[in-house]
Amino acid sequence: MTNSLEYEFIPRLSVPNFEEYFQEEQNQSQKIRASRRSVLDIPYGDTERSKLDIFPGASTGLPTLVFVHGGYWRSRHKDEFSFIANAVDQAQAGVIVIGYDLCPTYTVREIVEQIRKALIWVADNADRYGCRGEGLVLCGHSAGAHLLAAQITDFWLGREFSRELISAMVLISGIYQLDPVLQISVNNDIRLTSDEARELSPMRHSPDPLIPVDIVVGDSETQGWKAQSVDFFRLIQQHSPLSAFHLRPGLNHFSILNEVAAPDRYIARLLQARLAATDR
Repeated sequence: MTNSLEYEFIPRLSVPNFEEYFQEEQNQSQKIRASRRSVLDIPYGDTERSKLDIFPGASTGLPTLVFVHGGYWRSRHKDEFSFIANAVDQAQAGVIVIGYDLCPTYTVREIVEQIRKALIWVADNADRYGCRGEGLVLCGHSAGAHLLAAQITDFWLGREFSRELISAMVLISGIYQLDPVLQISVNNDIRLTSDEARELSPMRHSPDPLIPVDIVVGDSETQGWKAQSVDFFRLIQQHSPLSAFHLRPGLNHFSILNEVAAPDRYIARLLQARLAATDR
């Protein structure tokens, strides 16, 4: 392990005040759960964290935004990300925030499969809660972006899961080539093997060409982390002309989520546009 790799690939080292961002997200999430209609802690599996929260739209049949949080597969909780519901007006869409179990109790592969199971649950059950179960717009941050990116590669797509369920994907500050994880201290918890890194890296597989993917990353993130998004976009671009790359000035790995936290901000507007396109 080298100090430079640690700095490049552990965002909490490059953003020393990360706890301030976490606290603000928790505060905003508490306000959302207190003020907005919601159905919380719905199980999609039989493990402790395989639950999701639904913030229905104002009427039935509206498009659905699904969010998967980050935390290097080893930390954070869906309850800290209810603020994502602020990205869209209730008249525009319903919002679903997915939780999942963590390393080291579960492997990254098992977590990828959990997210797949959650998306299948959404497809089968969202209409019971006033949300649309097909044409989903998926959004993930950091490890959550990885967990979603894995779903649309040729390695995973088709395993009880159809691409028709997904209308578009917005991936924020993701990690798509997992080899660096093998060389940094967080792997003491993640326990990723070299075989798993190869198998579970979206960069090593072909993405579905029919799913539009927006890759978003902050300009103030480390070079190593930005390169993850640049390289994955280049791969996607070879397969899908419908995708786009967004480099956001002045934003780091955690402040970039501020752009989802209110409907007039950049990533929120991007999500709104993708949701509106599902009705065309």
